[in-house]
Amino acid sequence: IRALTLKPDQWPINLPPISSTWSGNIPAPHETVWIDIGKFFQRDWFQRVWVVQELVLGSKVRILCGKWDVNWDDVFAALETCLHGIESIRLSNTQLRQIFPPTKPAYLLGLTRRMFKDPRLSRRFSLLSLLDIFAHCDATKERDKLFALLGVASDAEDDIFDANYSSSLEMVVRRYAGE
Repeated sequence: IRALTLKPDQWPINLPPISSTWSGNIPAPHETVWIDIGKFFQRDWFQRVWVVQELVLGSKVRILCGKWDVNWDDVFAALETCLHGIESIRLSNTQLRQIFPPTKPAYLLGLTRRMFKDPRLSRRFSLLSLLDIFAHCDATKERDKLFALLGVASDAEDDIFDANYSSSLEMVVRRYAGE
């Protein structure tokens, strides 16, 4: 999808050919590739809280999935192409409407990364706003949901916010809330 939007002079040899039934830069509504797209974005990786810091702060993020090694920015651009394409053709196709919910975590990651990297935009994300944006994220330990966002948060530089792994969740929350 990303390669198609870039309109290369020659189709990359490592990519499978696309079907002639695609409408514009996205697959046609009946194409089975939509199922694969949905499954890809349902992967646990997009739900993990530590991914936020890795993806937002990383300079060049690569996604490794099976035999594929793809630049994150290309994945996000393809996702945006799909979402805008589906929205613009106003499909009532249930299969395509089902792609929206699973893509939300990846879309939020991509938007946050874009805002953080764009020098024209504010790079300030409060810890509370990050907790709200990424409330859907999972962590093995609940306090990791707080610790994982500290590196991105603009208001968590004080020593009070140091990630203390020996503290209970209650202690960490009380300390952060007090600050």
